[in-house]
Amino acid sequence: MLTGYCSFKNKRPVNEDQVVSNNCIIAVFDGHGGIDVSEALYDHFDQQLKSNKIQLDAKHVIAELQDVEDELQEDLMLSKMTIGSTASIVSVCGNVVSAINIGDSSQIVKLKHEPFFFTNPLHRVNESETLRLAAYNTVPKNGKIDSNLSVTRAIGDFPYKSFGVVSDPEIREFPLQNVSYALVCSDGLTDVLSVQQILQIVDHLLPLPFSTSAPTINTQTSSQQLSQLRLAQVNNILQAAQLLFENKYSEAKTVLGSNNNALAPENELNGTKEDAICWALCCLAQIVGTGDNCSVAIGVMK
Repeated sequence: MLTGYCSFKNKRPVNEDQVVSNNCIIAVFDGHGGIDVSEALYDHFDQQLKSNKIQLDAKHVIAELQDVEDELQEDLMLSKMTIGSTASIVSVCGNVVSAINIGDSSQIVKLKHEPFFFTNPLHRVNESETLRLAAYNTVPKNGKIDSNLSVTRAIGDFPYKSFGVVSDPEIREFPLQNVSYALVCSDGLTDVLSVQQILQIVDHLLPLPFSTSAPTINTQTSSQQLSQLRLAQVNNILQAAQLLFENKYSEAKTVLGSNNNALAPENELNGTKEDAICWALCCLAQIVGTGDNCSVAIGVMK
């Protein structure tokens, strides 16, 4: 995969998200209650990838997640604390793309000849999760478990295991040849942009030319690119996304009518085209109004 990522703290005091971006795996770990669990997940996968010890089929990825949770539970302090993390992972092993999800982070898998796949976030609004919690005599109050936790599945959150909070993942597998690209993100993005908007933005930006020194639109545009430019002109979100892809943050704010002078990108636009797409999405979420941590990783199949 050709991969890229971006992560913004936004209005939160710390960024509890962690992102893995490798040529065979992308992952977002959205921590809550603290950074201990999301950092442990990142550190584990980062170390395993660097040592080439990890196998990336769904079975082995899930085993790695379980190993992290088992190790965390052995920590007497952490085992009593309401600290946890989502895990949204897309990996490539051989000719199979695996989508593994725990919690309310999201995955989008763009397929070539079928409708796209989108994870059903595992939180209290999910009807099947509500029914599952009922077996534990757990009824969310004020939209949260024990009036505190919004996710129904997570790594960690050990005091809530008796309430029905589990780390069992949902898994989908796809033939590699049927996948165009995959995207994983924290809810800081999907709280303000719809899945359809995200797909439209990525589909719009991927074919555009990109320069690492100065992202811009070539003066010599093909007929396909011209049609995309016309489409962007009649869609403010697309137009703003393209301006961000070109590193034009102020112009993107103007297109969207944002007068919030406090907003500013948290890091420079650099890296690959895939990094630039993720940066544009994080900036767009920031301009539209998310206050949450926002993290995105994308993997484009070669």
